[in-house]
Amino acid sequence: MICRLTDGKYPNYRMVIPQNNPNIVTVNRAALISVLRRVMVCANPSSILVKFQLENSTMKISSQDMEYGKSAEETMFCDYSNAPMRIAFKGSTLLDLIQNIEADEIKFELSDPSRAGLIMPFKQKENEEVIMLIMPSIFTD
Repeated sequence: MICRLTDGKYPNYRMVIPQNNPNIVTVNRAALISVLRRVMVCANPSSILVKFQLENSTMKISSQDMEYGKSAEETMFCDYSNAPMRIAFKGSTLLDLIQNIEADEIKFELSDPSRAGLIMPFKQKENEEVIMLIMPSIFTD
């Protein structure tokens, strides 16, 4: 086996991790996975867009497929106390990310619906820092 170190400076990956995310949402990971699986059944297969409406400690999760006239909406409890916020993600990507977090509770750190958000365990394991970056999707009503 032959190994060779690459020449040059490694890019600063921390520059793409958003800072100052005032909207923090904490939710039960297993419950969110269950809701996402049910709601994604009615999502448009080409976009798999899942919308989130955050308000007063509740998270309303919805999807729709206008072509076949089907939609789904579920509400679950979360820890969120900031101004109401609406944001959307590609459901399959979000599901893949949260299924790979080994924690009972997960935390979303969001700034606004047009900027990347962070997903991480509510409590990090010792000597481990898990941060997942997700880009929201643009949607209209």
